[in-house]
Amino acid sequence: MISYLAFSIPAVVAGIATTNMGLHETSVVYSTAVMTLSTRALVAQRLRRGRVRIASG
Repeated sequence: MISYLAFSIPAVVAGIATTNMGLHETSVVYSTAVMTLSTRALVAQRLRRGRVRIASG
């Protein structure tokens, strides 16, 4: 359920935004948001791994 919502809601919002902003602007904003969220997830994962190593070491 969560993965369905995670992919469907942004796609629907992007579809609505396309009619207002245009395809190029929507794709730039969408791809920037995906890159930002991916980077934040990677940083959070690295920080969490570092805390686990410190706690166990």
